[in-house]
Amino acid sequence: MAFILIQDDILYLKVISDGGGKWVDRVWVPDPPLSYTTFEATWEPYQMGEEMIALPAGVSSSDAIIVYSDYSLNTADSEEPDTTIADIIYLTDPLTTNARAYEIQAKANWQMNQSFQLFDSYGEYLAVRKRAD
Repeated sequence: MAFILIQDDILYLKVISDGGGKWVDRVWVPDPPLSYTTFEATWEPYQMGEEMIALPAGVSSSDAIIVYSDYSLNTADSEEPDTTIADIIYLTDPLTTNARAYEIQAKANWQMNQSFQLFDSYGEYLAVRKRAD
């Protein structure tokens, strides 16, 4: 039996322009108001009772996934003073498919003793499916 490594998927991150742009041939070209960038991650369905992150009130486990990535994502529960908007991700390309949007709600906080070493650059995030506005 062969050993197979888990390969990361390509996920899509919604990027909202801050009004920036660039000069092209002495003409100001504004950034598009909405675009998408890719990042590598793996994901799995939320498993009630097995996860370190609790679901927000009123959220069904069928609407939640766990995302594992070394890409730093902004969360809805972030305590950073300059973070006001949680990241929105898609599992498939939102430009070519009818992709479902997921909002990053929280990041797992791992507590460990000093003799245990963890790959701290890799994050475990709770993402909840967004309802249509």
